Amino acid sequence: MTDQTIETTTIDPEATMTETTPDTDDNTAQGDDEARRYRKRAQAAEAERDELQAQLAVLQRRSIESASDLAKPGSLWLTGIEPAELLGDDGHPDAAKIAAADAAAVEQFGLARKQQPLPPDPGQGARQSVPEPTTFADSFKI
Repeated sequence: MTDQTIETTTIDPEATMTETTPDTDDNTAQGDDEARRYRKRAQAAEAERDELQAQLAVLQRRSIESASDLAKPGSLWLTGIEPAELLGDDGHPDAAKIAAADAAAVEQFGLARKQQPLPPDPGQGARQSVPEPTTFADSFKI
């Protein structure tokens, strides 16, 4: 029989990890710059979103106030109702909800409703004199 000897080598895991990893300083600097750009873009997008939400809230309030039949539509908000509660499923002001909120405001605070304009009365006011009609014979007179 022949004796065979097997040679074993031991591998140091820490030594291989440091040797195979790329230079992390350059990657870290690039990663930080990229992260900084993304943060700035995200902050700008959030600021724009907040500004647009504020504009939308103002437009919704104005739209609801214009649909209100209170004499002073801004007084609708005294009841503590929020504009989101007066919007329909489609995001537009719901006339039925606004009418119910108006009724609640009138009942709770005694607010006045808008005065409906009176229909015009043709029997009133100054009248112009009507010229006498001309006849066919009047057309040939000089």
